[in-house]
Amino acid sequence: MDIKQLEASEVYRVLQDRSRWDPFRHEETDELLWHELNPDFNNAQHLHITAQLGADICLKDGYDTTTTDAVVLTGLVHDAAEAVTGDINFNLKSATDTDDEVTILDQLVASGKLPLTDEELATVKEVMLDSQRAEPETEAGLAFKLSEYVGYLRTGLQSWHDAGDASKIVTAAQRQNLRWLAVDPIANALPVIVKYAVYGSSAMQEFLEREAPTIAEILQWFDGETREQHAAFYLHAGLPL
Repeated sequence: MDIKQLEASEVYRVLQDRSRWDPFRHEETDELLWHELNPDFNNAQHLHITAQLGADICLKDGYDTTTTDAVVLTGLVHDAAEAVTGDINFNLKSATDTDDEVTILDQLVASGKLPLTDEELATVKEVMLDSQRAEPETEAGLAFKLSEYVGYLRTGLQSWHDAGDASKIVTAAQRQNLRWLAVDPIANALPVIVKYAVYGSSAMQEFLEREAPTIAEILQWFDGETREQHAAFYLHAGLPL
């Protein structure tokens, strides 16, 4: 995989201008500021972040070079189809969405818009589809699955910190939206990460130990009154509870 060639591809050029987590971006926050607030809010940067997380997980959990290479490669291109479909929030993405993304990957590679060899494309498809299983059958599928869940939760935790940081140039309304964004992955990603920590993943155990204070702070904040406000926000944003 030639990283420079990938970054110069048509797919990457489109993703560089695309935002993630848009339902949580307040109308007063423009896209440029949104991307500056957190690199993971940018579609192209998200791919690099996922690849790095995957490499770290493979290292900590003792996977071999072949597995690591497959996980990093998948991380670098796994959302390439969103150059066509637009961003689909992680907790809303279904197995059908992943099947569709794999089909679009084929089309992007065939058209020359995504520079992957046939062998690389086959590897990415195999890892992506395996990661959708409740229990992935390969180490690469599991490591990539965990990289997505950790990245998802880490973005929420960063948003929580940003909401409480007076130096961040965001409005009061945007700060509240960042808190809602923090709650979303706590509810959807934390149980999966805890599960694999219990199963013995050193990477998940280290992540939870490091982030436990922030997770506890969010859980303490999310009381009955906050839950009602959260539900109202989700209904207004058109998101499923």
